[in-house]
Amino acid sequence: MIALPAEARTLDAVLTPALDIAVTGPGPQRAAAGARLLVERGARGLLSWGTSGALVVGLRPGQLLVADSVRDQQGNIFPCERGWLTLAGQALAALDARPARCVTTDRPVTTRGAKQRLATDSGCSAVDMEAAAVAAVAALGGLPFLAIRSIVDPVASDLPRSVLAGLNASGGTNVLALLGSLLRRPWELAALIRLALHFGRALRALRHAATLLSPLWMSPVDQAA
Repeated sequence: MIALPAEARTLDAVLTPALDIAVTGPGPQRAAAGARLLVERGARGLLSWGTSGALVVGLRPGQLLVADSVRDQQGNIFPCERGWLTLAGQALAALDARPARCVTTDRPVTTRGAKQRLATDSGCSAVDMEAAAVAAVAALGGLPFLAIRSIVDPVASDLPRSVLAGLNASGGTNVLALLGSLLRRPWELAALIRLALHFGRALRALRHAATLLSPLWMSPVDQAA
């Protein structure tokens, strides 16, 4: 299960019939609907794939994370499937992938203060908007689950409002809305450029990860993203 079209394109070079993909747009409700669709189409396991924000110091843009568990905003914790966790960790060792606890929120966490508070409250080191919703669907169906994430924004970075204004429901960019917001907040230009560079690093890390993981797509357990 993948939120953004740009994240989905990191899998283009490794697509196989065993890998069924749903691209839903951001947010837990869309993610849950996409996960249910994959289950209806016969998925025997669910993978949440995409980018995350850092909640702790030391996670740089492009840092790969393999979640050992994910947590929702109600405090429910969903462990990832141990066998998949081990295989992914071994496959991604060359990219310095780290195990992590991740928390899913229903809206972007945009400021360093909010990130630090969320880290304290949740005990997690990264935040996204989809993984726990996918994990809940997997748990309901008794299916294995794993989340693989790449860091975009470090904990000390605030997200510029312009990027949120330019994000449409499907996860693409509304260029006119982005430019309009930037005209009203021109001081955000530098932060917007920096975020774009960080996003590029995160996508490159996911693309490399997909190449290393591609032999696992044909494992005895069919997989879905």
